Amino acid sequence: MDHIRDFYKLSSREWQCLSLWACGFTAKGIGLKLRISPRTVESYIEQVKQKTGIFYKNDLINLFYKDKLDWK
Repeated sequence: MDHIRDFYKLSSREWQCLSLWACGFTAKGIGLKLRISPRTVESYIEQVKQKTGIFYKNDLINLFYKDKLDWK
């Protein structure tokens, strides 16, 4: 399990959206991949921002990759 996901109590869908967003997908692209609306994706990303207290995209992406690098 991902440590950042556990620490911030992110749902699996929030984590999926963050993961794809960090890989460069747009809300529309994530929505197509996960079969949800782009607005729902934006809502999940907003929930991630609220839970983490991180509101800038680059900082969220850094958090995601820090988790991937620190725990291997």
